[in-house]
Amino acid sequence: MNIAVVGLGIIGGSFCKAIKKYTDHRVIGINRTKSTAEKALKEGAIDEIGTHESLENADLIILSMYPQAVVDYVSRYGEHIKKGAVVTDVSGIKRAICPQMTELSEKPFRAKQLYDWMHVKLAGSHPMAGKETNGFDVSDADLYKNASYIIVPCKADNSVVNMLSDFAKSIGFGTVKITTPEEHDRMIAFTSQLPHVLACSYVLSPCCPNHKGF
Repeated sequence: MNIAVVGLGIIGGSFCKAIKKYTDHRVIGINRTKSTAEKALKEGAIDEIGTHESLENADLIILSMYPQAVVDYVSRYGEHIKKGAVVTDVSGIKRAICPQMTELSEKPFRAKQLYDWMHVKLAGSHPMAGKETNGFDVSDADLYKNASYIIVPCKADNSVVNMLSDFAKSIGFGTVKITTPEEHDRMIAFTSQLPHVLACSYVLSPCCPNHKGF
């Protein structure tokens, strides 16, 4: 496949590196900061520095952005996405964006390639991996090794879910979970966001320095 990764931070960059290390897919890297894309190309993480027009050649598009930026990007550049392409995101919340993405997928309009949005297959996903730092420089081809990959189909059919599942396993993910936007956000709140809030609260507490040695 031709895979376009939009956003080359730690998550997008790690997707690029994992794809290049473990598959024969071709990677198109799209990033708002050109120097980051140039570094990714130099390091062999991507095969080509792309623009929104490069979406016309992509079979799979991975949007590695903040949640609302995902919706805004698809809304702005959707006319360049080719018929039959699969579009997914990596954001950590789904209820806020899945309805908007579904609405976009059902919105017919005359676009550059004269297709309607029903030919674009949109499904949410969430790689459960990361580090305490961010940016392309800390991205890692093995970041997703044995990690969990959550798929939130919205209204995508089984062929899209199966494709994303197979793709995730091919780059190292060990577990694939399929769920709804509501269940995703409820579970992530308990398993990821709440522990993060508690950890930050503890580290920032004025009592924390007194605990050294204990």
